[in-house]
Amino acid sequence: MSLTPVIEYENLEKFNKPFIKDFNEVYNAFIKSGRYILGGQVSAFENEFAAYCKVKHCIGVANGLDALTISLKCFEFEKGSEVLVQSNTYIATILSIVNS
Repeated sequence: MSLTPVIEYENLEKFNKPFIKDFNEVYNAFIKSGRYILGGQVSAFENEFAAYCKVKHCIGVANGLDALTISLKCFEFEKGSEVLVQSNTYIATILSIVNS
C-alpha cells in the first residue's frame, strides 16, 4: 500500500455538477433555435463578453484556426515575414500563418 496521496486530476464532471441544469437549459434552447451562426444567443454572448472585457466589440468565430487567421491578417505582415511559434504546437497555428 502506497502512502503517497492520490491527487485527482481535473475532474470536470465534479466541477460542473452545480451548473449542469443551467448548462442543459441554455444548450437545449440554443439547439432548438436552429441558429448557430449569427443567432440571438451568439449576439448576446458577444455583447456580454465585450462588456466583461470592457471593449466595444467581440466577434465569435467558428474555431481557433479562424481566430488566429483573422488576428494575423489584422497585422498585414509583408509576404515573407518571419513569424515565430513554439516547436510543439498544433497544426492550426501553422495553417493560420500560411493563410495569412
